Amino acid sequence: MLWLTGLLCLALLLGSLAQAWSNSGLMQQLDQEKQKYAQLQQEHETLKKQVDYYTDPKVIEQEARNIGYVKPGEQPVILVNEKETPPAQVKPEEQQQPARGFWEEWWRIFFGG
Repeated sequence: MLWLTGLLCLALLLGSLAQAWSNSGLMQQLDQEKQKYAQLQQEHETLKKQVDYYTDPKVIEQEARNIGYVKPGEQPVILVNEKETPPAQVKPEEQQQPARGFWEEWWRIFFGG
């Protein structure tokens, strides 16, 4: 009878230790999930602030003007940077000359004309 009681106590003790170990793992997993939840809540708040910002009519108008839109009845003004160099002008005589072949160039170099 003593052996049977000892085995029963040992079985209950091992069961309790296994349950404690399982609970420890579940608590770690719960902490990780709480951290993920907090991070997602913070991201959600950031996105809500962005939605509030970009739904403001003043911001919408500013963004539209940045990409070139104007209100009906307004006259667009285009500013030109003076520091930029103008595109090179091609002289009319350069435009009219036909392209010469390789042998024509050699002929002109050695024999003139």
